Amino acid sequence: MKIAALVVTYHPDAVLLRSNIAAFVNDVDEVIVWKNSPESIDCLNEWCQKITFMGTGHNDMIALPVNRAMDYCRSKHYNFLLTMDQDSCWQDFHGFVDTVMAFPYDDKVGIYAPNVNNYLKDPSIAFKDIEWVIQSGMLINLRAVESLGGFREDYGIYGIDEEYCHWLRLNGKKVRSFTNFHLVQRYGDAQKSRFGFYVFNYSPFVRFHLIRNMIWMKREFPKSTITRRIFHVIFDNYRDILLVESDKFSKAKAFTKGILHGCFKRIPSRR
Repeated sequence: MKIAALVVTYHPDAVLLRSNIAAFVNDVDEVIVWKNSPESIDCLNEWCQKITFMGTGHNDMIALPVNRAMDYCRSKHYNFLLTMDQDSCWQDFHGFVDTVMAFPYDDKVGIYAPNVNNYLKDPSIAFKDIEWVIQSGMLINLRAVESLGGFREDYGIYGIDEEYCHWLRLNGKKVRSFTNFHLVQRYGDAQKSRFGFYVFNYSPFVRFHLIRNMIWMKREFPKSTITRRIFHVIFDNYRDILLVESDKFSKAKAFTKGILHGCFKRIPSRR
């Protein structure tokens, strides 16, 4: 089985990036580094025989790099594509791959995934087929998902992984997470407010896509469990904007526009 890895970078911390790639580089055949920002990445020179740089240095976000990497991997006859953020860290990728490969090939499993931030609590259960996983740490079964297309590029920057998992499951594929193989994912730098809750200071652009895409997912996949999260996100974002953050008008305007677009705009079909 041939495995390629994709790491999407954006103004990366060189030490952290090198450390995270070191955790899996010996267990893949090629590492695609997609540059969403223009700086040189010299910290990876020791693996130059394995690394292929892609991207123009402009921010292509996540969906486009993943889709282009899937096309590239199929042209090179890879079986699996591992997709990674620059700041995610595997605990035992070697063991994870060995465990996945020990199972007979199953074209019903579209994605194999680790236990992200210890989401699955019961170590006695080897794996669990779940609703969705984050993009970082996905091991995509390229042959199993080939006829279903890739990530939605019109989603921008939020929810592409969740939507893709729902899409695969709607088409009879499974998303399988392994309990005893862990990935640590950092979710940005939250700041504690004087009221005691944490805020992320998301930009208007992020806030628009955050809520629009969540509502689109609920409309497209009515059986998803996203409804409660939508109401929590609406409450939390208006609270953060009104009580703590600066640039209140533009953030509130973008977030409200996202709600309206999510509820009333036609959703472009991926079918």
